[in-house]
Amino acid sequence: MRLGALEAGGTKMVLAVYWEDGTEIERITIPTESPEETMPPMIDFFRRHQVDALGVGSFGPLELHPEAPNYGSITSTPKLKWKDYPLLKNLLGGRDIPAKIDTDVNAAALAEATMGAARGCGNTVYVTIGTGVGGGVILDGKVFHGFNFAGADIDYCAEENILGVKGFVAAEYYSAIGGGAACKDREACCCYADKRKNFYDVHCLYLSLSLGREFQFLSKSFAR
Repeated sequence: MRLGALEAGGTKMVLAVYWEDGTEIERITIPTESPEETMPPMIDFFRRHQVDALGVGSFGPLELHPEAPNYGSITSTPKLKWKDYPLLKNLLGGRDIPAKIDTDVNAAALAEATMGAARGCGNTVYVTIGTGVGGGVILDGKVFHGFNFAGADIDYCAEENILGVKGFVAAEYYSAIGGGAACKDREACCCYADKRKNFYDVHCLYLSLSLGREFQFLSKSFAR
């Protein structure tokens, strides 16, 4: 059995095919451009390998209600070219094979809990810093989705600018504060009033606040 896997990120798409025992058959990386540019080589890759099942971890927000007619679609994303795009449906291309999709951070959290640093831990908090900032939570060995399937994703949670730092508005999304693109844009212009600290102090402070809120929100004990 050939298992297809896709990590759909804001900057790049990582595709791979594995045997059931985890042996990698092939892996490729494709830049994330528009769907018209990015999807054809991805569809061809999985079709060429004739995968028997497909798992997708994608940037979002996503429609994750299994009974929804647009299940597996990217919804109100700031990446406007991908807004309301039926990602899972188009990847399958009409093939009737087992297929699941979740947010990229939930997929990563599940991978760490199953095969990585959090293996053997019942509860896990996972935070990733990439193009944006995301969070995933595993409770009792299962992905925590929450009532709206946003779960513990902190990418679009607003944080008050408690320090009054130049370059930050009164309240901003974590992705606009700590994401890779935001860090690059702000490093040169952001400063503290007392001139003794640098941009990365701000960056780390707000990320620590996000972690604190994750732990406050969930009442059980966590591993990582």
